[in-house]
Amino acid sequence: MKPLSFPAIVAVNSEGNIYMIPTGEERIRVLVYSPAGDFLKEFGSYGEGDGQFKSPTGIAIDSQDFIYIADCVNNRIQKFTKDGEFVLKWGSKGKGQGQFECPSGIAIDNSNNVYVTDRNNHRVQVFTEDGKFITSFGKKGKRPGEFNNPSGIAIGRDLYLDNKVIKKGYIYVIDNDNSRIQVFKF
Repeated sequence: MKPLSFPAIVAVNSEGNIYMIPTGEERIRVLVYSPAGDFLKEFGSYGEGDGQFKSPTGIAIDSQDFIYIADCVNNRIQKFTKDGEFVLKWGSKGKGQGQFECPSGIAIDNSNNVYVTDRNNHRVQVFTEDGKFITSFGKKGKRPGEFNNPSGIAIGRDLYLDNKVIKKGYIYVIDNDNSRIQVFKF
């Protein structure tokens, strides 16, 4: 097994493979392990080019096993195949739709929409799996629905009975500097 330095950011695909971003180093690569813990591969390097990172801070995997990585310093999201091959990227530095000031947390819903905590813009942005902007919510503040440096996000899955949704999933956002987790309905 390849030695780990403070593993903290992790996602698992449909095959049980574990994708991990080590946090105790320069945070420039993704390590891939089998379900048994055997090292399989790594991908990524330091930089601004396709497949490179300056500070990957979030990882999520969709229903087709595509991997999405939030890269804080490069202010973008990158999408990869399960084998680590670069597919596409979106985002740039700024405050507009599809722009970021340190994307950090990332999550995928049942429709493969991508939810990103835009940390220093104090909001969550939502995109299609191809990076097209859908919507955003939140602004800086302390009231419900407002954020102060949101850092993480998770999506609760819908519950089904006889092919009907009986309970919609929720969006959970870590509102870091307000020291709370906020819960939103879809």
